[in-house]
Amino acid sequence: MTLEIINQIMVTRGMIPETPGTMFFSMRSLLGNDTITGKALLEGPFKKQAVIPSFKWIDNRPPEAPIVKFDNLIKKIKISWITKSKENPWLFIVYKKTNNGWSYEILSSETREYTISDSTTSEVIVTAIDKCGNESKKSIVKIH
Repeated sequence: MTLEIINQIMVTRGMIPETPGTMFFSMRSLLGNDTITGKALLEGPFKKQAVIPSFKWIDNRPPEAPIVKFDNLIKKIKISWITKSKENPWLFIVYKKTNNGWSYEILSSETREYTISDSTTSEVIVTAIDKCGNESKKSIVKIH
C-alpha cells in the first residue's frame, strides 16, 4: 500500500506538471510517525513544506503584498514586514536566492521577521497567503 500511494502522487505530479497538488480524504492514518506509510511520505514526496491549492471559486482576491524592509547586521540580515490589509494573512512565504538557487520557507501569520545568515543570499521575496490559498504579489528585496 505504501509504495502504491507514493507512486500515485508521483504519477500525478509527472502527468500534470501544473497540478495544484494532491489531496487525501483523511491523512490521519497515513501520517503517524510510527507508520511505514507516514515515514515514506515525510521522507519522500511530502519532504518540503507546501501551501494548499487556492480555492478561487470561494475567494479569488489575493491579500495585499507585505511591506518589507531589511537590516544588514553583522554576519546576518534581518528581514521584517508589515501588512496593511484588513484581512490578516494566514501564512507568509519567504523565498531566498543564494548561489545554490531558490529556496523557501512557509511561516505562520504571527511571524513578521526572518533572519538570514547565509552570506550568499542575493535576493529575498516575501508573499502573504490568505486562508483560501491566494498568494499576494511579491515584495522583492535585493540584498547585494
